Amino acid sequence: MLPAFLSAVPRRIQQRQEAVWRAKRRIYVTGLLVVLLSTCFLMVVLLLGKGNFPSSWAYVATNLFILLACGGALLALRKLTNVWYVERFLTLGTALYLYAWDLLALLTHYHPSAEFLMTSAVEFLLAAALLCLVVPRSRLMASLMALFAIHEVLNWANLLQFPWSRLHNAQLMTDLLTFVIMLCLSLLGTYQHLIDLSQQETELMELVANTDPLTGLSNRSHMHALLQARPGRPVLLLDIDDFKQINDTRGHDAGDQVLLSVAQRIQDVVGEAGQVGRWGGEEFVVMLFGPEVSAAALVAEQIRAGIEQLPGPISPAVPVTVSIGVAPPLDTLTRTLKAADEAMYDAKHAGKNRVVCAAGLQPEQALANAEGLHSSVPTPTGER
Repeated sequence: MLPAFLSAVPRRIQQRQEAVWRAKRRIYVTGLLVVLLSTCFLMVVLLLGKGNFPSSWAYVATNLFILLACGGALLALRKLTNVWYVERFLTLGTALYLYAWDLLALLTHYHPSAEFLMTSAVEFLLAAALLCLVVPRSRLMASLMALFAIHEVLNWANLLQFPWSRLHNAQLMTDLLTFVIMLCLSLLGTYQHLIDLSQQETELMELVANTDPLTGLSNRSHMHALLQARPGRPVLLLDIDDFKQINDTRGHDAGDQVLLSVAQRIQDVVGEAGQVGRWGGEEFVVMLFGPEVSAAALVAEQIRAGIEQLPGPISPAVPVTVSIGVAPPLDTLTRTLKAADEAMYDAKHAGKNRVVCAAGLQPEQALANAEGLHSSVPTPTGER
């Protein structure tokens, strides 16, 4: 049987991926807005006749394309799942834009100005940064070197058409700085990748250490730590009635299925109102986030009634039942757990399939004092 806690791994990976996509979306939106503003500024400079470009018509056409592409990318980024497509579109578009201007300068025998060379270097670094976000680490260095080599071949093929000057010396220095920055980007990307792998491994180890392998709930040690870290909460202890008989008559596979079904039903009832864990064997523990004992008794009764509706493994006429003890928050965790445990055994001795409250408040009173589960049990946001 596949351990149930492994089902939480894809969910954790998906949550991490969504967080990365949200961060990337913020970066892309900010960058696209900057590109839009700078493109509009350069268009104004061109219209005023202050610019020095290889071809005015080509410059206008490419900048109009940039405006349309940035606007389309911003619209696409409204949907989180489009980040994957947008970042690849931006990477490819930036590289093609860089090469198009290099090739245009070569074909038109354009003698570049210092501003043009600086702009070209910035465009290259932008394309290199996008590659670091998109390309897998195993192919990142090769991709950066290919991007750099093609850019340099086109750039110097144009520059060598003209006599050597201070502009060539400046280009050599710019190339050196660009190459160093490119290497730093690659190293930073690799370092960040290693940090992410280490963090994922740490989170997976914590997940394994804190999770019951059968039910996927928090295990006893994790629940004990949570109870100690969050005092002042009511505690529910549950024990499946006649569980040994289920194992003896139907086998341990049937017993495991009952544990899974009971765990899922408890989790469905509690939801965001508390933390559920497997205490050991056929026992479960619930820590509610709200301090009201009456609300805790109501939740316990909801759990009891919900589990009673599960099909019995021995016979449909013999349902699965639980005995539940409810304890208010006492001065120490030990006393709270002991009170819940004694109340649970009182429920066993009273005939099983019932809820007993250590504070003396019975479920019927809780039902009379509360309007319902969701209105009675506070669900704090962010505390889980």
